[in-house]
Amino acid sequence: MNWSRGSCRASVGLFDALEPVTTGDLEPVAEPLVFDVATIASRPELRKVAESITPEARTMAAAADLPPPVASTREAIDARRALRRQRIEVEKAEGARDARGNKVAAAKISKKKILLDLMRREDGATQAELETATGWQRHTLRGYIAGTLRKQLGAIGYAIECACGRNDVPTRYFIEAAKAKGGVA
Repeated sequence: MNWSRGSCRASVGLFDALEPVTTGDLEPVAEPLVFDVATIASRPELRKVAESITPEARTMAAAADLPPPVASTREAIDARRALRRQRIEVEKAEGARDARGNKVAAAKISKKKILLDLMRREDGATQAELETATGWQRHTLRGYIAGTLRKQLGAIGYAIECACGRNDVPTRYFIEAAKAKGGVA
């Protein structure tokens, strides 16, 4: 027989004439066996095989153990909401406690308070520090300081001073007592 490159077609027929090695009760399967999730879940031997084969099969077997989904009724949803609200109210009533178990009033820390505390420092606060502390974007921070905060502080006699940075110097914000307008105070 010639085993050159072009004679591959002739070698294919060699295996067609061979008899199978095993005979008896082993017969070729016409279609592969396919088990659905319910069959796998109901037969322990199949479940073991499925779990050992793939993670997907393990997930399918676990899903087969779950009860079928049931649509919630409006009453059931309202009941869950009521329980959740009741639990939240109890937690609020209990409040924070110190190491001895005494109630401690939780101080609310707003972003406004954070900004004011940072700008009251002697060297003020850089724009980057204020952005990091509040989590705001640069344009939001500048707009809040220039609009809302200046008006609120101006009403009580304070002013926000901005030292605009050039080149590598960052912009800094300070809180100072407002200067009297129009000459003598």
